[in-house]
Amino acid sequence: MATIRDVARKAGVSAASVSRVLKNDTTFSVSQKTRERILEAAGELGYNKCFEYSAIQGTRGTIGVMLLYGEEEEVEDKFYQIICVNIKMELEKNGFKVKEVFESMLDANASKISDYQGLIFVGYSTLWYQKKVFRQAVLDFGLPVVCADFHLKDGSLTADCVINDFKQAVKKVINIFLKKGFDSIGYMGTYGLEANGKIHRDERFLYFRQIMKSLGKYDEKNIYLCPSNHTQFGYELGKEIIRKGRLPRAVFVENDTMAIGFLRALKEEKISVPGDVAIVGCNDDQVASFVTPGLSTVKLHNDLVGMMAAKTLMECLYTKREQGLKIIVPNQLILRESCPE
Repeated sequence: MATIRDVARKAGVSAASVSRVLKNDTTFSVSQKTRERILEAAGELGYNKCFEYSAIQGTRGTIGVMLLYGEEEEVEDKFYQIICVNIKMELEKNGFKVKEVFESMLDANASKISDYQGLIFVGYSTLWYQKKVFRQAVLDFGLPVVCADFHLKDGSLTADCVINDFKQAVKKVINIFLKKGFDSIGYMGTYGLEANGKIHRDERFLYFRQIMKSLGKYDEKNIYLCPSNHTQFGYELGKEIIRKGRLPRAVFVENDTMAIGFLRALKEEKISVPGDVAIVGCNDDQVASFVTPGLSTVKLHNDLVGMMAAKTLMECLYTKREQGLKIIVPNQLILRESCPE
């Protein structure tokens, strides 16, 4: 099992620096690059030991984990489940009770906001705007809020956020494709979600478009979008792309579950991966290393996202500081047979 000294050695910093970053000590002056290096080392080594907040002994109570997604999401995709498990584990180790509320019950539970000491939001930022009764209750009561895996851009509420570095993830994928000489690069993902009459695109797509346009390599014909990023949608969209004869040389897929459906479609049509098309997913789901060919992917450290979201809220409750803190969690490119080195 990794220790704090192992993390310090890998990151090239002192054990004290690791401790203060993982405790989210806001009085500790450290560069964003050093913070990211420490978080990346902790993620790669699987170090997520809980640090006790002895100073918060007298303020324990109930933390509301507001799930801005449906229960079906946890069945199909473990992305948010990993975040929530680590939020709950961290809070409970520090003596807090945790109450999870799915999006379908948010408005109905708006009158119970006063039962909580603080809130952690997990899921889609668009649903925050759609749940008008719940949103107004949160604004009226003024509880500290931490967003896990999204940045809430609401002028009426200043919240802390702990987010995955999707820009870094997309850059890594595009760079490996270009390094291998793949000029024709596509993207497979979702349309996005609608809120307030506006479509909110997935950050991975927005960064993909931005980076590819800056390189002069963006081609709308190589963008494949559908309503959901679940396995069946990846399979059906893959079949449609193949029928139309529009396959690029390489495709970055929004998540692993969708990529696995795409791999199935390619296999059925006897299209070689990576010989004809290289595939890289995102998340590093457990199944990614067991499919054939093994799925190359970007490993997101959602355990750290959950842990740091909980620590950030506890630190905010203790210090009573102003909110607006942003913590970016780095990631790791893992190359397997679908896009080997």
